[in-house]
Amino acid sequence: MSPVRVRYTPVAGVILLVLAILNIVLGVMAHAGTSTALGLLFVVIAVLQLTMPYFVLVDGELQLRNLFGMTVKRYPFDDVAQFEIVEGGKRIFLTDGDGERKRVRVTRWISQRGDWERFLGALSARVFD
Repeated sequence: MSPVRVRYTPVAGVILLVLAILNIVLGVMAHAGTSTALGLLFVVIAVLQLTMPYFVLVDGELQLRNLFGMTVKRYPFDDVAQFEIVEGGKRIFLTDGDGERKRVRVTRWISQRGDWERFLGALSARVFD
């Protein structure tokens, strides 16, 4: 299976980028070094949010990533049939090898719409094969 990457929704990143640039401009106009530095930091965060994946589905594992691309949480699985899609795709549950059902901490509203649909399609196609 090729990796399915789900990125953050671009709305929050664009809003943060616009506000960061405004912060830089106002900081320069007011000769406020702290405001300018914070604006630059927010630009970096906005660019990372626009480019880095939120989570990645790879063979045998769902990996949640932080903005720097490091994996912060892993959901290992043997078969994608262990995933359960409920509430019309709003929630995802994973039943592990011990039969314990736990919620996968990914949400649709943070995810880019097309990527989320591709993720659900990857789960559904393999669940019902």
